[in-house]
Amino acid sequence: MRRPPRLPGLLVRLLLPSGLAGRILGDLDEEWTEHVRPARGSLAAGLWYWKLALGSLVSVGWSRLRGGFGAQMHAAARASPSLRGRGKTVGWWYDAKMAVRSLSRSPGLSAAAVSVSALGIAAATVV
Repeated sequence: MRRPPRLPGLLVRLLLPSGLAGRILGDLDEEWTEHVRPARGSLAAGLWYWKLALGSLVSVGWSRLRGGFGAQMHAAARASPSLRGRGKTVGWWYDAKMAVRSLSRSPGLSAAAVSVSALGIAAATVV
């Protein structure tokens, strides 16, 4: 087998947007050709390709079901012209806002994270 398996590539092309599918398949094909196939042999390399192609489909599907973070950022940038072209500052602010939101959804984890951080800062200050 000189080329990666065709069926997983076809599934990725059919089920994902063309730009994303092209990037994923380009990376998989390059890795398969240069590193995995020479090191593992054709059968193991084919199984590796299947595993990563299907894993990519599951990952993208899951993030879409959950309304992935990247989708939220792009939607916010499209909805608000003031966010476009602002550079890293808006990205940092948006990241901080999303972190606070996610911590507020699980107060127990938030309390544990804040207390562990406070304990670490206090210990570093004492030393």
